Amino acid sequence: MSSPPSLPTPIVLLTGFEPFGRLSANPTQTLMQAIADAAPSGVRLHTAVLPVTYAEAWTHLHHLLRQHQPQIVVCTGLAVQAETLRLERYAHNRVSTSVADNVGNVPSSAVIVPNAPDTYPTTLPVAQILVTLPAAGIAIAPSDDAGDYVCNYVYFHALHHLAHHAPHVACGFVHVPPHATLPAPLLLEAMRLLVQVLGQAGCGALP
Repeated sequence: MSSPPSLPTPIVLLTGFEPFGRLSANPTQTLMQAIADAAPSGVRLHTAVLPVTYAEAWTHLHHLLRQHQPQIVVCTGLAVQAETLRLERYAHNRVSTSVADNVGNVPSSAVIVPNAPDTYPTTLPVAQILVTLPAAGIAIAPSDDAGDYVCNYVYFHALHHLAHHAPHVACGFVHVPPHATLPAPLLLEAMRLLVQVLGQAGCGALP
């Protein structure tokens, strides 16, 4: 009896952001290089650092989606006040019109995509992540508010685009705390495990 055919190695796109505001560093930026040098087994991992600008962040991510054709997309960003990893369960169709990006621009409208839903839920396996990571000693909490800055802006655009053009692709966002709260080696360990879990779960596999 022949064994069942093996599934193709999932392609994972993992992104971080440049520093923003008065910050001189962003832990998600340093994470991208670290995890690229220590990629988890069982996946084909691509990493990128997005600019913290409304005009370029989504354009850059959209290009990466077309270039790499991933089955799994995980965007990460810094939440300065966070005390643990936060798994963002929703992207909201809203953005601040008063907080400027890194080049001084603010959106002209508080709505990200006109005539789109108010929210999109993540398509990552939330329940599995919230069990598996803590079982390995990595604290992660669910969050229903990804903010109203470039993180949520990119997240909403990604989920909106994938819902219409690649609904099989699993996509989510993880906010990370500052390095003083979660040191770089522990952040790397956490994200390597998350990527492994998603790859093993068959996320993004075509039916």
